[in-house]
Amino acid sequence: MLVVVSNQGTVHYIQKDKKFDRQAAVRLIKECADEYNISNSVVERYRAALTFLVRCSEVGLFYS
Repeated sequence: MLVVVSNQGTVHYIQKDKKFDRQAAVRLIKECADEYNISNSVVERYRAALTFLVRCSEVGLFYS
């Protein structure tokens, strides 16, 4: 489990379930990064991260 606390004090976490596929997760991260030009701006990195969080359940990760 990975836990993140925002500046506003909100706690978020990513947790693996039994169907977690590490290789698929790595592919998804790369796919999300490739979808945006993450080398150019913080906004593009943020968008790539949000896309990953929206889709992470596809690879057995859950975000809340």
